[in-house]
Amino acid sequence: MARFIPILFLISQAFGHSLYTQCPPGWISMSPSLGCLLYHTEACGGVQGGGCDWIQATESCQSIGAWLVEIHSGDEQNFIVTMAKALELIHGPLDWWIGLNDLGNEGNWLWQHSRSNLTSGKFSSWGLGEPNGTYLENCAAMSYGSLNYRWSDLGCGKRARTFPICQKF
Repeated sequence: MARFIPILFLISQAFGHSLYTQCPPGWISMSPSLGCLLYHTEACGGVQGGGCDWIQATESCQSIGAWLVEIHSGDEQNFIVTMAKALELIHGPLDWWIGLNDLGNEGNWLWQHSRSNLTSGKFSSWGLGEPNGTYLENCAAMSYGSLNYRWSDLGCGKRARTFPICQKF
């Protein structure tokens, strides 16, 4: 992880995100509304270990006093995508678990930490045709490839090269 901290620091400075120094080492920030973020590629055995399921991702964040990221604006989404693309240079393509799910109430998407509802009129960044799952796809991730880190609904089980983005204030 130490080798990509300078890259993320330089990118965050290039975008004028002065809150970086208020975050713990290895964490980055865009604004007070987003808090500090950690692209937790060391969770679940790390990049070489395969990836996490959504519950493991949640627990990995909780173990460091954080939660899966909640994204509430286009600016936040764009910043998070920019950082994910920077990490592609180091680790190759990865998918990222976010804190959105409809576990327990199909179609009612809630942010895991705040318990706020993703209702129409609020910001969302679903990929084309997403969410498209049924009761088998209850967790959300930012997906690489054709979705270009837009959100997709997926099964909550272990996914290769899928890791948490942790958030804390």
